[in-house]
This record gives sequence, C-alpha cells and structure tokens, in this order.
Amino acid sequence: MTNPLTRSRPRPQARPLALLLLACHPAQPADTDTTTTTTTDTTATETTASTSSPTSSTSSTSTTTAAPFCGDGVQDPGEECDDGQNNADNATCTASCFLNVCGDGLLLSSVEECDDGQKNADNAACTASCFLNVCGDGLLLTSVEECDDGQKNADNAACTASCRLAFCGDGLLWDAAEACDDPDPAAGCQDCSLLPLTVFVSSAEFKGKLPPLQDLQGLPLADAHCQLLAASAGLSGAYMAWLSDASQGPSSRFLLPQASPRPFVLTNGATLAQSWTSLTQGPLLLPIDTDEAAQNVGSSSVWTNTTPQGDPASQDAHCSAWSSSDFKLNGRIGAATETDPNWTNFAPSQCSNSARIYCFQVAF
Repeated sequence: MTNPLTRSRPRPQARPLALLLLACHPAQPADTDTTTTTTTDTTATETTASTSSPTSSTSSTSTTTAAPFCGDGVQDPGEECDDGQNNADNATCTASCFLNVCGDGLLLSSVEECDDGQKNADNAACTASCFLNVCGDGLLLTSVEECDDGQKNADNAACTASCRLAFCGDGLLWDAAEACDDPDPAAGCQDCSLLPLTVFVSSAEFKGKLPPLQDLQGLPLADAHCQLLAASAGLSGAYMAWLSDASQGPSSRFLLPQASPRPFVLTNGATLAQSWTSLTQGPLLLPIDTDEAAQNVGSSSVWTNTTPQGDPASQDAHCSAWSSSDFKLNGRIGAATETDPNWTNFAPSQCSNSARIYCFQVAF
C-alpha cells in the first residue's frame, strides 16, 4: 500500500519566460514612434509615414508629379514661349517652344509672306524682312528684275512699270531720253527721234480757182495739188495745203499734235521751225521760199487766207472757197520771203491774179 504522503505529485508546467518577465516588470504606458522620410528627385516626390507601437503599425502615402515639357502651356527654363496646344510652326510660338521670327525658315501666318531662312535677302525671292520681292518694292530681284525704282517706276521712266530698263524700240516713250518710240514707219519715229515734217512752196502758180483734179473742189482740191507736186519730187508722206476758207484752217485740218516737238524743215533740209508751237508763234527761222524740188522761188505771193496760228484770216477773202478767179473777189496772200506774220497774212489780192500755195507734210 502506498503511503499517501510519499505519493509523487505531477510536475508543475513551466511558465513562459515572457510572462515571467511581464510579472517582474509591470506594463508601462504605450509609446509611439513616428518616422517621416521624404525623397525628391527630378521625376517624382515620395513621402512615407510609419507609426509603430507594441500593438499596431501603419504605413504610407505616395504622390507622383509629371516632368515639365514643351507644350504644357508653362514657359519652362530653356523655352522662349509655350502656348500649349496653340504651339505650331506657323504660330507665334513654334512647336519647339521658340518664338517664330523672320529668318527661322518657318512661315508665321498673317504676319510673314515668306520665310526661306538663311536664303532671305533683299535681292532674293523672299526679302530680309520676310516679304515677297515684287516689282515696285524698290528692291532688285536678281535674275528676274532689271531694275526697281519703287514708286518711280513708270512706262515713261528709266525703269518701267514692269521693272524693265527702258530702251529705244520697246514701244514705251521714255520722257527724259526719247522724243518718240514707235516702230510703225507711219509714226515718223527713227532711232527714237521724231522725223521732221517737210514744207515747201509750190513751183506752180494758180489763180483763185485752182485747176481741176478729179471731182475735187476748194480745200481738198488744193491738198490734191500739194500731194501731186510732192510725189513728182519723190517726197514721201501725206501733204496738205496751208490754206483756209471761211470756217476751216490748218489748225483744225492738219490734225497734228499741237504739243508735239516734231520739227519742220524745208526740202533742202534746213529747219524752218522746231515744233508746231514755234511755227505758229513765230517768227520762222527761215522763209518758206523753197519748192518741192528744193529750188528757191524768190519773192512770191502765196494764197493763204490764214493767220500765223493756222486759223482763217477772213470770212470772205478766200476767192469763194477757192473756186473763183473773178477779179471782183479777193483772197488773202502771204509773202514767201518773210519770216514774221507776213509770211502767211500779208495782204488781199484779186482772185484773177496768180500765186503759189504752201504745202505741209502732215503724215509719213
């Protein structure tokens, strides 16, 4: 029989060491340790926060910002401009965030007409100021324009309206250098100088009633006699008589440009007057005393009824419109040896008398 006093007892279980330590050291108030770490670089910023305690742990928040770039609408270092989505190579701010300027080779709409970059030049198609080089801008476009005097360009100037140098034979009258420029022989222009108009006094003498030719009468009949005499002497061109009736005279019949500087010469080549103006205002440089064959006729009476200005001198002194040789009628005459107004308006003469007529070239 076993002695109860000596019966073995179950061995107590060992307590965990942590519990023993806790028993020896009573619990202290919980403390908190917080650590914040911030890291920044050129591409992102990261913030991490952690909180720890014997019983809990919390971690973290993270934020990322995009890097700046051309087209974000913000002018960043290294950019001259940034209009965001409005950036364009034809806009004020280019697609590469540089200001659009003349000479960059990019065409700025509504401001520049052209931009050839380094090729821009005032003698090139696109000028240094990015405008198209055109005739009249005062800039010479090499290989295209011969000249360009800007607003002075004109078809009567040294540089024409089409930026071509004026020259004799271009059909344009260069006021400062040419008297004419017309290739048509009928214009009477030779080497851009006006050919003179020939004048002579008829070798034939006529009474107040001119000899008939065809069915002509009056002034047209006198013109026909002048033309016939000129042709007989080998003179080219059209001729008319310096003669007036009651209503018509040379100033209205000849149809010559009265402002023209075309000179008048005798058949021997001597200059009679430098122009219509000097002819009609006088005095003449020489008397008209040379006939169609360049022969001097001496002192002679000439039927005219015409003033020095080329108008009718009388309403009735014209031998009944040069159709009568009646001695009772008069016609006014000029004197072939005179250079003052008497050359054309000297005195009346009976229509039964004989006199010559003056003949003037009026066309070539």
